[in-house]
Amino acid sequence: MTTFKFATFNLHHGKQKNVRYSTKRLCEDVASLNADIICIQEADFAAVRTFFRNQPNAIAKHLGFDFRSSYVRFFGVGCQYNAIIS
Repeated sequence: MTTFKFATFNLHHGKQKNVRYSTKRLCEDVASLNADIICIQEADFAAVRTFFRNQPNAIAKHLGFDFRSSYVRFFGVGCQYNAIIS
């Protein structure tokens, strides 16, 4: 039987308390989970606060995975998505 490791969490756009946002650090942190399937909520796309990055795409590329995302909302300076990365 094949087993898979799942991870799901609210990304909260990758914000860490008292730490400047870094796409590289975000990708490395997600990679450290060593999950086969990752479900994230509140991922940013084209937002000022995350330097206009497409977070689901950046994470998927870093891991060598594919992703599918679903639009959640526009908040004035970017959009938020939910995504499955595998």
